[in-house]
Amino acid sequence: AGMVTGVGMHMTKHVAAIYSPVPGPILWKGDERSTQQRRAPSTSPDVAVVDHADERCVIRAATVVHASDGSPDHAIAVCELPDGTRCYARSDRPATMSAVTDGSWANADAAVKPGPNLQNRFEF
Repeated sequence: AGMVTGVGMHMTKHVAAIYSPVPGPILWKGDERSTQQRRAPSTSPDVAVVDHADERCVIRAATVVHASDGSPDHAIAVCELPDGTRCYARSDRPATMSAVTDGSWANADAAVKPGPNLQNRFEF
């Protein structure tokens, strides 16, 4: 089994899919999605997302966005704050992009601070 997730470039949309070789309890049939979703509510608690942060955080998800020439352009991350809320942040620092690329970002302690244009910035 595996899970695939993704976000839109402006971090406004999120998508997730779970794939398994074993069929699940709900079979999707045509346009009955809303009925089926009501029969299988999420057991995960909602997590509040805040617009701005200026504190320590833990990186819960991260990726590097590449330019059209294939070079790393910036990293984006989902940051968990001490109160359990989360925020999105980005970094243009080469060392941060390298850490995200090599996987050492997972559950790493970081700092998130306000940046230009009201964007959160993070660094390790």
